[in-house]
Amino acid sequence: MRLPGLAARLWPRTLAAQIPLVVALALAVAQILNVFLLMGERQIAALGARATLAERVCTASALAIARAPEPPRQADLRRLASRR
Repeated sequence: MRLPGLAARLWPRTLAAQIPLVVALALAVAQILNVFLLMGERQIAALGARATLAERVCTASALAIARAPEPPRQADLRRLASRR
């Protein structure tokens, strides 16, 4: 196998030296992929946590409006509807 310039000087000539180098490169690539996968999982988990928080806030707001006396309740509903 012919490699150009610098790669030819860095690549080991014996099979005994090439095998550990290839294994080390494969492990490095696997670790890099693992980091990207874990970052993606964290982002998904963070989005889920935000959605859960938003659900709790919306539920608490709806319960507060439902439990409020009638006249202020209508004003609150109009105010919330205008904020869209």
